[in-house]
Amino acid sequence: MKGTNPKANNTPADNSKPQDSKGKGKENTAKDDLSKQFALVFDSVCLYCLNISPPLLIAFINALFQKSHSLNSKVDVLSGKSVGEIFLPRASDFVVRIAETINGIEKVFEYLIEFQSYLDPTIAYRISDYSNRQAWNLKKVQGTDIILRYPNTAEIYLKRSRSKGTPITVKHATSDGQILPLFQILTVPFFSRTLEENANDFLILLPFEILRYRERVRKNPSKKNLDLLSKHQDAITSILDEKKKAGILDDYRYACLKNALVILMDYAYSDVAALQEGGNKKMSIAEIKRSFNVLEVAKAWQDENVQLRNDKAQLQTKLDASEDKIRKLEEELRNLKANLT
Repeated sequence: MKGTNPKANNTPADNSKPQDSKGKGKENTAKDDLSKQFALVFDSVCLYCLNISPPLLIAFINALFQKSHSLNSKVDVLSGKSVGEIFLPRASDFVVRIAETINGIEKVFEYLIEFQSYLDPTIAYRISDYSNRQAWNLKKVQGTDIILRYPNTAEIYLKRSRSKGTPITVKHATSDGQILPLFQILTVPFFSRTLEENANDFLILLPFEILRYRERVRKNPSKKNLDLLSKHQDAITSILDEKKKAGILDDYRYACLKNALVILMDYAYSDVAALQEGGNKKMSIAEIKRSFNVLEVAKAWQDENVQLRNDKAQLQTKLDASEDKIRKLEEELRNLKANLT
């Protein structure tokens, strides 16, 4: 090691950092590991939230793309599998497919949503690649025309920005220089919107509001900034409580969003010593997966109870109808007996 005499001193120089086996500073390695863990948790919680409620997901799509799909439409999130298998290498690209019956005919609408920490125009390359492939998969041939249908696309980024978001237009240029627009990618800076706007339009993503002051707190964990974060966390929780009280969230969805909020809080601020000293201990990946699975079991139990209640209601309706029919038959029998006498 430069600047040291290995024969005289086996310890690193004062201005050096301990090295790992690859020669990289352990401090930097720890930061890299934390960054990778947070990226994994971030992507997984995105997918987790988008899967908890079809009506909430459709409401989010409607607000994001200015659509008016029925909240009863069939919806699928094509990225990932079940919540129990949610931890994927990369899960930040979400393809949402909504099937809606219009005038007796089922029509399918497809949406591609990319989540990023900050606006990155190069994401358009990846979105364009997927969109082109999907357009060819869904192509329609009408005579000598080939009609390509592109999914609606959006990029949502979660670092503070004064920008309101400018759509990225993907264009096609012919060999003679003619330029034709193909499709647009919406760009949505999550934190250029207010907490109230996100609560009303993007309720399914409300737990990500806890990241609003992440950079500020990590850069300067002063009492003022920590208090600001604490008040914001309380505000998010109060909104979830109000949505539950109003019947917009049932017990299961409420528990899911609260769970996502806790997970994001733990990982987003896990390197802030003041918060760790206050008992904000980071959950392990295994604990997070277990919390997802516990909620899935709770949902299954809830769904089973709902089905049992529905079955009971249907049986009660049939029983009431049978009893009514019996009463009518008994009345007819009394009338017949009276006429015979």
